[in-house]
Amino acid sequence: MFLASDWLSYELIDVGGGEKLERWGDVTLLRPEPQGVWPMQKNSKCDAHYIRSSSGGGNWAYKKELPESWKIDYKDLTFIVRPTGFKHTGLFPEQAVNWDWMRDIVKNSGLNEFRVLNLFAYTGGATCALAAAGASVVHVDAAKGITSWAKSNLEACGLAETRQVYSGRRDEICSARAEAAKDVSRNTDGPAELWQRSGRRDVENRGESVSARARVHKAARR
Repeated sequence: MFLASDWLSYELIDVGGGEKLERWGDVTLLRPEPQGVWPMQKNSKCDAHYIRSSSGGGNWAYKKELPESWKIDYKDLTFIVRPTGFKHTGLFPEQAVNWDWMRDIVKNSGLNEFRVLNLFAYTGGATCALAAAGASVVHVDAAKGITSWAKSNLEACGLAETRQVYSGRRDEICSARAEAAKDVSRNTDGPAELWQRSGRRDVENRGESVSARARVHKAARR
């Protein structure tokens, strides 16, 4: 198991009773966590509590006035988080271990240019991490509002001017993928592609299989 243990502005305080208590910067949130079937050990006092509806969905019950959004940091990265109507905050902090892993691949590749096509890229946690490591990233997600959030994260990291972010219908996304692939194939200096897909990441060289939201595959063209 790989632990995302380098966070300073995020903390998983407790899990239990079908919920998880987290600290996001100075804000404490209580959200559903179906896998937390044991009792919660600590006081679940929070600033906002997401309560599921019996008819589906849910809503946030605020215990005090909170900003619409705020920033948290992971190492040299800055992300904008906000409570959404479907319980999420725009960031999956457990993925930090994957960000570090991908950044090491870029930094140790020995390539003059490292190109990345990030699909189903959400709000850009991996995009920001890879771009900060020096990779050229094409970020693709079908949801326009989510890609707008990703652009805001890139701006917060000071990376907005050098990265491409695409959103739109499936045919538009396929077109963006095709153009990115052509661009990579035209490059003769040996760029590398890092593919991030939703699913499961298998770490064969360590003899371990890690359940994750990302499946990452590295292919170097030499």
